[in-house]
Amino acid sequence: MPYDSIEDGLDTISKILRSESPIESSLIEELQFLASLINATSTSSGSDDHLTWNYLEEIISHTYLNDETMRVRLYRAVLVLTRNIIIHEPSDVKIVSSTMTNLEKFATVVSPSHEFYGKTIEIYIQILANIQNLELSDTLINYLNDKIIPIISYQDAYIHPTITFLSHAFSSKSDDETHHNEQIYALLQVPYGSNNIMRYLESSFFKVNPLDGSNGHDHSAYDHILYKLLIEIITHESFTKWITSETIGEEGFIEWLKINQLLLTAESNWNNYQLTATLSWVIKAFQTYTPLTIETIEGMKTNQDNVNMIDGKHEQLIIIILDIISDLSKYHQAQKMLIHYNLLEPLVKLFRSIHQNFQAITLKSNTTSDSRIKSPFPDAKSIIIEIISYLAYENFEVQETIRQLHGLELVLSNCIIDDANPYIRERAIICLKYLLANNSENQKFVAALEAQGTNRANEEIIEKAGYELEFVDGKVQLKQKPST
Repeated sequence: MPYDSIEDGLDTISKILRSESPIESSLIEELQFLASLINATSTSSGSDDHLTWNYLEEIISHTYLNDETMRVRLYRAVLVLTRNIIIHEPSDVKIVSSTMTNLEKFATVVSPSHEFYGKTIEIYIQILANIQNLELSDTLINYLNDKIIPIISYQDAYIHPTITFLSHAFSSKSDDETHHNEQIYALLQVPYGSNNIMRYLESSFFKVNPLDGSNGHDHSAYDHILYKLLIEIITHESFTKWITSETIGEEGFIEWLKINQLLLTAESNWNNYQLTATLSWVIKAFQTYTPLTIETIEGMKTNQDNVNMIDGKHEQLIIIILDIISDLSKYHQAQKMLIHYNLLEPLVKLFRSIHQNFQAITLKSNTTSDSRIKSPFPDAKSIIIEIISYLAYENFEVQETIRQLHGLELVLSNCIIDDANPYIRERAIICLKYLLANNSENQKFVAALEAQGTNRANEEIIEKAGYELEFVDGKVQLKQKPST
């Protein structure tokens, strides 16, 4: 080693970096010295007493920065050494603060076109990612949002270490499902328009898409980290106010709605706290957009030109909202909330509006004999029937409500094949079975409809639902088929 001690070598490097004089040497000895320390610390469980963060931070903070290649190269080597030893340091918010401050200073002074610019920024992010058990203050969260994320958001190469750092910063430090995450609370106080962190997470999700199994996507540990962080954010009680605020706008709302749809339908283990927090904003979105959708449908003329005028974004919104509700409806807590907030009435109204205005698509579809047009809301009726099935199962009050809202006729009328609503026939038959179970009034109602011949449900459909027709005193009645 060309130096008497590690301290001697680091002092020499510190003097070079502090000096404003141009560096004229090749710095071979200094770079080799740092390379040996980097190599040693990359495999060691600890480090030399002199290799503390405080010592290296002193060098980094007092470096005179410019675009000199050798200066930046030497500076970066010190950062790499810092990255290696930081993982052994006790967690300290001062490390985060200093690292972010120095990162901003570097990005301000050194040109983005410099050959070592991107590589140096990446090392800075890796340093941040190596800091464990973070609890950022509101001030640091705002600094991260306003100053640091804009610097690193344009390079995809930074995604993995950045996601790791954000996970350390915002993930809950408690296993208690009712624990209030103050960091996420502070994050969601920043409006969408100026929330660079949330927009970064949004764009990162669509770039790496941790749920995408196509194209041989290799699901790495980073994908899992992003997935878990986003789950924690969207189920936080503050997310409702954030996603439904006016500042997010329709475009941002749709993007986050897509993220929620993918995450919520992929996860299968929700606790009541998460369900309550999630459904709070989903229900609010449903209550907002369902009347608008019905108004749009009812206001159309029955011709294809007017259908094409329907905003594609509007279609996406209602379908995604319905899909989320359908997936969560399997949970008892979700069922209670949906019933409590009286979603059945607007749900049946939407069902009726779509059914009455748009024809089913079958091999025998005949647009000349059916004045209705093809639906721009694919799957909507099928999803609505699935939601009704979840809510009606062994629930007498829901069965009664559906009949009173004239939803029984709608379910019966959709026991057909419809290419715009895959499996709607099968779902409608199951839904009919749940609506008729142990409910004499619903059974009488269906029998009366069958006797009048005013509905599309035939004897075969009723049998598939577990019932059969019989005549008693000249009246048609339903009788449950004996189990085989």
